[in-house]
Amino acid sequence: MWTSIFPQIWKIITPNDQCLLTEFINDFLLSLTNLPSTAINPKIQVVVKAMLDSLVNCFPMIKLNPEVIYTLAVKNNSWNIVGLYV
Repeated sequence: MWTSIFPQIWKIITPNDQCLLTEFINDFLLSLTNLPSTAINPKIQVVVKAMLDSLVNCFPMIKLNPEVIYTLAVKNNSWNIVGLYV
C-alpha cells in the first residue's frame, strides 16, 4: 500500500516541499543505518525494503545519499531495489 500511495503524494507536492521532505527522508534512512546489526530483524528489513521500493517509484526521483543507499543494501539485503537507484 505504501509503495503505491507515496509516489502519488510525491507527484502532487510542490518542489519546495519535495526538497524539505528529501532531507527528512535522508535523515530517517540514515538513522536506520546506525542500528546495530543485532537489532536488524526481518520486520525492520520489510519496512526498509518497502520504503526503498516506494522511493524508487517516485518522479522526480528522490536524491538519496550514496552512503545511506549502500549501507541499507548491505544490512537489509535489498540490492535488487538499490540497483534501480544507481
